[in-house]
Amino acid sequence: MIGETGISRDRMPGSNHRIDMAEATVGELLAALEEHGRVVLGLEAAGGTVQLREHDGTYYCDTSIKLYTFDCRERLSEHLSGLGIPAADAGDRRPA
Repeated sequence: MIGETGISRDRMPGSNHRIDMAEATVGELLAALEEHGRVVLGLEAAGGTVQLREHDGTYYCDTSIKLYTFDCRERLSEHLSGLGIPAADAGDRRPA
């Protein structure tokens, strides 16, 4: 299934929400994380697969090298931008 943004998404029961990183923005990733609770994406800058998840207000970015934790969406957003993912457009911004 192709989302409205042209991002290929594969959602199977009992599995992680997967996003093909063709042209996703930080805002789209955060929206998918909010909707699904866990997002898996392929990202060469991070050395392969990256898993994003949120639990009790703590955000996790698990790479093949290190597990990063953040206390708010804004810090996760900054980290994702640092990995080379385009920043969210003004219309994509959501309150923390």
